[in-house]
Amino acid sequence: MEETILLVEDEVPIGTLVRDYLGRHGFRVVWVRSGEQALAELPRHSVRLVILDLGLPGMDGIEVCRRIDRRVPVVMLTARDEEADLVAGLELGAD
Repeated sequence: MEETILLVEDEVPIGTLVRDYLGRHGFRVVWVRSGEQALAELPRHSVRLVILDLGLPGMDGIEVCRRIDRRVPVVMLTARDEEADLVAGLELGAD
């Protein structure tokens, strides 16, 4: 049985790269491009991991992380390098 990963990434080239890589390694990837879509899709799938971009349009990745069930592991995928963003993500339980 394939493990399902929710990929939350608004940039098409990055999302395509991550989706294709994970798919080649046996994962089922549900890819959404906004925080709102992520929160809508999460209860529809048996997600084992969320890969979450911080710099999303609308609801940012930090807010999405706050709203995600703590039982689902979250890995932050971001180009941000500000310490405050990293600390906020870690405090919310993301890696």
